[in-house]
Amino acid sequence: MTIARFRVRHEQALAGLLVQSLKLCAAAGMVRLGLVALDGTKVEANAAAAANRTHAHLQAQVAELLQQAAATDQAEDHQHGAAHGDEPPRALAGRAERLARLQHAKAQLEAEAAARQQRYQQRVQALAAAARARGQRPRAHIRPRRRDEAPNPKATVNTTDPDSRFVRGNGRTLQGYNAQAAATTAQVVVAAELTQQANDLQQLPPMLAAIRTTPAAAGIGDPVQQLAADSGYWSIANVSAIPDAPELLIPPARRGRHGKPRKDGKPSESRSDSLRAAMRARLDSTHGKAHYAQRSRTIEPVFGQVKTVQGGGRFLRRGLAACQAEWKLLCGTHNLLKLWRSTMAATS
Repeated sequence: MTIARFRVRHEQALAGLLVQSLKLCAAAGMVRLGLVALDGTKVEANAAAAANRTHAHLQAQVAELLQQAAATDQAEDHQHGAAHGDEPPRALAGRAERLARLQHAKAQLEAEAAARQQRYQQRVQALAAAARARGQRPRAHIRPRRRDEAPNPKATVNTTDPDSRFVRGNGRTLQGYNAQAAATTAQVVVAAELTQQANDLQQLPPMLAAIRTTPAAAGIGDPVQQLAADSGYWSIANVSAIPDAPELLIPPARRGRHGKPRKDGKPSESRSDSLRAAMRARLDSTHGKAHYAQRSRTIEPVFGQVKTVQGGGRFLRRGLAACQAEWKLLCGTHNLLKLWRSTMAATS
């Protein structure tokens, strides 16, 4: 318990170990930002998948706990009076904590439902405005998209760690987070972030920002010249619309549009065809092959060392902010271990 309280009290200082470790590694000449590899790995939350509940289930549980609390208060008032001054029993304190967690989980599902409804209304308004601009009458009814607009009564949230999500890693689905990290060819982590999003598609812009700010906070001003990532980071926006991005080495994803067939039978091109061709040419070049080949032996061993050797395959704390601080602590510890091994090898 003492260690747990220490980690909570000094959360931000422990997360700052990543920057401090970078300073030490840079002073030892271990940080070279010419080529950086980026990837994500799934880390289990401190929560069981069986603790996921629907909104209807949570509503019933909250109502039951409130009813139990009211009955307990009434019984105690009848026995001791309204102002007896005794401390609440441990069982009641635990019940209040559980009620707070259930209410937080319920509010999260309600916020997600409201966001889905808002996305639907915004799309309806945009389509109506476009129709009026063309001189047409807006459609009377537009069906909400099932993936992100239609009500989802089967949506669940975890009552132990409401911030955690179902994510897929190593061929299985687990309750956890998507942990992102970028490392140099010497396997020194230069940026680490945590997200609730299950895939890596939206993680390139925030990780590029982290790759700039984290080394800068450590006093490292060298820019990243190349970034290698797998096809999970591929999108038109990622490879064409991020300002001040380094040279990207990202294999085009197989998914996505490649151009719709034309009615006249002539070839059709999508907006991404030229981007795919340019990226393929870059990856097939001599330097592209040599640099991208370093990705798998740069970032993937880092995840193996952090999750297996350091025992970081499951978070000890709960909540996105707490787990993000823990992830940065794990990556900073990894850097210190790399520095120690390098120092020991140089002196032996």
